[in-house]
Amino acid sequence: MFRFTTPPRLSCFLAAVTLAACVPAQDDDDDLALDLDLTWEEEDDDDNEQPQDAEEVYVLWQRSVTINGSMSSCSYDGGEDWPWTGDNDNYRVEIPEAGYVEVILEWQSNSDLDLIIFFEPPGSTAAPDWFSNASLTEGPEQYLFDEPLARGDDIVVGVSCASGSSDDYTLEVNWET
Repeated sequence: MFRFTTPPRLSCFLAAVTLAACVPAQDDDDDLALDLDLTWEEEDDDDNEQPQDAEEVYVLWQRSVTINGSMSSCSYDGGEDWPWTGDNDNYRVEIPEAGYVEVILEWQSNSDLDLIIFFEPPGSTAAPDWFSNASLTEGPEQYLFDEPLARGDDIVVGVSCASGSSDDYTLEVNWET
């Protein structure tokens, strides 16, 4: 009886060619595999003070993006228009796909940080759509959008320091269908 055997090197080559032929081509950004959890470092603490000039978080993300930032000063005067007179950090985040979004602010010190949400980038005036104004000296503070957002929607997420010393924080934006 005649039996044909494939040399080991040729077997590996044939297996690699067969597997490569089964992998779909990825030609555009929509088909690219994205990291599930990404980190963004605050670029310039002086240029994201106003919600209208929020720092753009340019990163392709899929499940969550964590923004690492820091506060340089803290103050709160209780005024009606905009009570936070210390450092304010604002970030503009594009939603990757239709779904629900949750934002979590976390810090580890005795500072009173507040989370601020703008449902879309503000124009010339900046009245937040939601903000936490609790006197908390530890996190987390969080906000869950009660309606799903559409792919490509932009939100502006802000962090303000009402009292305490300068502080580092993480701002996590989570998305799911």
